[in-house]
This record gives sequence, C-alpha cells and structure tokens, in this order.
Amino acid sequence: MSRPDIEVYHVAELDHRKLLGQFLHEQRNESWHQIRRLVEARRVQLNGNLIEDDQKRINKGDVVRVVPHSQARPPKESDCRLQYLDEFCAVIEKPAGMTSIREHSDNAGQKHDKLPTVDEVLPKLMLNGLDKHFDRRVKLPKVFAAHRLDRDTSGLMVFGLTQVAQQHLVAQFRRHSTRRRYTALVHGDCPPQTIESYLAEDRGDGLRGSVTDREKGERAVTHVRLIERIKDFTLIDCRLETGRTHQIRIHLSEAGHMLCGEKLYHRPLGQPVTLDDSGAPRLFLHARSLGFAHPVTGEEMDFEMPLPDDLQEFLDRLKGIRKSKSRDRRST
Repeated sequence: MSRPDIEVYHVAELDHRKLLGQFLHEQRNESWHQIRRLVEARRVQLNGNLIEDDQKRINKGDVVRVVPHSQARPPKESDCRLQYLDEFCAVIEKPAGMTSIREHSDNAGQKHDKLPTVDEVLPKLMLNGLDKHFDRRVKLPKVFAAHRLDRDTSGLMVFGLTQVAQQHLVAQFRRHSTRRRYTALVHGDCPPQTIESYLAEDRGDGLRGSVTDREKGERAVTHVRLIERIKDFTLIDCRLETGRTHQIRIHLSEAGHMLCGEKLYHRPLGQPVTLDDSGAPRLFLHARSLGFAHPVTGEEMDFEMPLPDDLQEFLDRLKGIRKSKSRDRRST
C-alpha cells in the first residue's frame, strides 16, 4: 500500500516502450510542460530510482512514482567537506550518492563512473585549504583509503596520507577497535536489540545476506538503540561492532525493519519485493560519528557530523515541523 501523498502508476502492456513523459502526460492529464517540470524537479521515480529524463522508455511491469518532494540530486565536489587534516591523515564528510574510491573496471563509462569519487575530491580539498586559488597544474597529493562507505550512505571517512598511516588505520578497522555510529530511519516499530549473524556474498539468490553455515559467512554484529518513534517509522542509532559490507542494511532488513529509501535489500529470501513507500529522498543511513587512534601519535580522536539537510528536512516533514526558511546548520 502506498502513502496518500505518493502517486503510483503501474505500466501495463499497452504502455510498453512508451516515453516516460508521454505516459505521465496520459496518466495525470497534465500538459507536457507540467510533466517536464515534474521530472526536472526530481520528483519522479522509476522502479525506485530517480529519473531526470522524460524521454526514457518504460517497460511493462515498471512502477512509476511521483513523490511530493524533490529527491536527492547527484553529488558535486563542493558537497564534500574536509573536517580534519594533518600530515598523516584526513577526515572528510562524504555526501550520499558519491562512491568512496574509484574502481577501474570493465564497466568504466557508466553513469556512476562519471561522477567524482571521494578519493579524487579529497586531494583537491587539501590543496584548496592551503591555497584558495587552486592551480589544476599542481600535482595532487596521494591519499589512501582506510575503509569505505556505501555510495548511498553519507557520513565520515578517514584517509591515510602515507601508506604507513593507512596501514595503521586499516589495522584498527580489522581489529574492530574503531568507533562508528550511524543514524538510520527504518520501517515499523524497531526495538533496541543486538543483531548477530554470519554474512555471505550470496545468500542463495545473488544478494548478500545472512547464512546459517558459519563457514560460508563472516561474523557481523550490529547494536541498535532507539532514538525516537515517528509515526510508522523508528529513528535509531546503530553501533558497529564489526564492519561488513552493507551490514546495517542487511541486518535491519532481515529483522523486518527495512531502511527508508532502501532499493536493494527489500525482500526476504524467496519472497516478493517490498518497495519502499516512505517518501525518503534517499537511503536514510548516515555515518554520524567516527573514532580512531591517530596512526602516528596514537591519540584517540573522535569526530561528529550532523544529519545532512535532506534527511533532516525529511524528518521535520514527518514530524509536521515547519521551518520559515532553510539554512546551513553548520553555519551557526
């Protein structure tokens, strides 16, 4: 069942291969100009994905959604912020939609490969911090990732600026001695709990997930704490004891509390897909705090990043909070 403020259209056989704009024009009985503005405002989804081209072809069985508020736009370099920098390590605030590290593969040239990655943006931020008039002819410093965040997750990342510093940081992540907390909004009434399972690359249908055979998976532990219940959702704090790929998303989905904005882990093994109907602008998962020992001095360091504006504004709408005007919460 969809929420009343989200309009859902199912593509029938007679609409197969139509242009998205034409389909919406017929379904909504609105002018082409109105449909084009709707798409440009980032309010149209196709099978849960943001669509910015009204000329895209649709297929039988597709699901088109029109949401009441603009969805997250593709990230830009300026969306990254440098929170800490010395000669050995750097802490950066990663926006949602940006990949942590450039992967050079046979899929180069796809849409996501054209967007900047965090490891490409960080060196420019480092130089810009020293010289506001950045000269692109200057050789960029090298950075070495100590860990990753999912592309659709926002939050804090640390990079080593030497290979030795990176090795020290990576060792901490492997020992699970780093301190990481995430803020998430999930479907349903999610109680405080500790979720432990063994995660495998393939749970049986090509997706990562928990398996009963411990020999085939890696131990994963997520500690969940209640922050606030909001209508049909629960705002929670997740502390990682381990840090497996997609760990929080998988654990919460398997516990029956799928993340708002989830587009991958949205069905139990062998069960139909449960499409997200929360209206979230993107995956509601934010790595809000990060703690580690400095790779050279050993000093314990802790960093915090507030909830990004898009997620905070979505929360405010759920709570019925109205703001007179938007502002940058970091500017005060």
